[in-house]
Amino acid sequence: LISIDIGMDDDENAARREEEWDALSAFYGEDFLSSSSRSSSWNIQLRPDVVLELREISKDYPSGSDPPTPVLRAPQWIMDETRKKELEQELVTAMFEPDTEVAILWVEHCRSVIDEYQHQEGVNNNQTDKEEENEDGNDEKSNSTKTTPT
Repeated sequence: LISIDIGMDDDENAARREEEWDALSAFYGEDFLSSSSRSSSWNIQLRPDVVLELREISKDYPSGSDPPTPVLRAPQWIMDETRKKELEQELVTAMFEPDTEVAILWVEHCRSVIDEYQHQEGVNNNQTDKEEENEDGNDEKSNSTKTTPT
């Protein structure tokens, strides 16, 4: 009797993974890079050059206590390694509950965090650029306000 229940749980989990895979495929279209719900990893392109890979999708996911392992693949100029690792850890520790499908939630959270991170980095870079422009602009203004005798 116990093995039948476990088998039913496996079937239920397989059906739920299939539904989650279908939802990812419908929601993300060409950005969903995985070809089978039975695969042990799914890849979702978050933006050009950034992919969230959900690895080690176990047979007891989503009802079990082991979430997929998130791996964020992004170049250093998009997000540094320390921040990527912190985000991956946040997904597993703060954004996973057993018996919950997490892929879309994790993808959207990662997109939001990356956009915010890029905006902050851009603001910091733009602030530096503006300061340099102002320094150059002030020099140009002082040069352009000089008059020559006629």
